[in-house]
Amino acid sequence: MLGCAPEGQWSPQEGLALLWAAFAAQARQEDPEGYWLARLCPEATAYELQRLMQTGRTEYATDNGPALVRWVVESHMPHWPRKYRRRALRVLTDWAVACGAPRSQVQLLLKLEQLQRSKATQRVRSVRRGDRPPR
Repeated sequence: MLGCAPEGQWSPQEGLALLWAAFAAQARQEDPEGYWLARLCPEATAYELQRLMQTGRTEYATDNGPALVRWVVESHMPHWPRKYRRRALRVLTDWAVACGAPRSQVQLLLKLEQLQRSKATQRVRSVRRGDRPPR
């Protein structure tokens, strides 16, 4: 659960809910139906989406929101499966384009893109160094 962070381990869905709340707050744009959160977490049920919306909003509002987002992006997202990182970047970019992204959203998107690139680059470098034999 998000309430135990930063001591606890967050699921990718909980981290995505926090990113969703951050984007909604930064754009000053409400997403009452959770359209963008549903795109971030398509495997979540309607009940889970409601819980994630409430938890994401609460955590972003009560704790130091931007610092918490930075903590999730820098500490947890690198360990998420690639599909979650790709989906987060794609959906949040679409949202930023749709609402005319403020500077803080663009900076977050750049961090996410750098994170996505660094993982692929690390994999390519390990192959070039000969850590594994070619197939």
